[in-house]
Amino acid sequence: MELEEEYTRNRTSMKKIKKQDTQCLIVYVVNLMLLLFSFFILIGSGKKLYLAICAIIVGASVSGFFSVFKKNFPLSIVSASLFIAEVILFISTIGFELPAAFGFGVLIYYSVINVLNCKKYEWLIQQDGFPIFEIKQKEYEMKKAMWDIKDPYTKKKEDIEKRNSDSGDMPNI
Repeated sequence: MELEEEYTRNRTSMKKIKKQDTQCLIVYVVNLMLLLFSFFILIGSGKKLYLAICAIIVGASVSGFFSVFKKNFPLSIVSASLFIAEVILFISTIGFELPAAFGFGVLIYYSVINVLNCKKYEWLIQQDGFPIFEIKQKEYEMKKAMWDIKDPYTKKKEDIEKRNSDSGDMPNI
């Protein structure tokens, strides 16, 4: 019963990670789309700092996107730090506005969620029954392993039968 409860907990965690990963991907894509809309406005102003902000936005979104797909913990840390740098630079250059602050809060929230999901996924990989966490699959694998194990008498009998069949063949006339 304990194994079944553990598998249920792990399966629930895996579903939660997949759901949150989808949300993170949407946030990263929206962040890139907002960059595309604001790219010409930021670059048109002629300030080099805005170009740096655009580069950080692209780096943060792309690293976050790949960290979700590859479940790469170090890449998710890089993405979260770039998002924090993006927020700090954006607020220091443009100023504090409520809609922008809400958007940055969402970005930071999902970057932290991405880091936690990558860490949890690394832990789930090490657990028994990893990809699907299904008790019936574990029972099937145990039964299959038991069928593959042969006692020494069965092995000896099969060896004798194999030798007899190889050497005792009569030619057909």
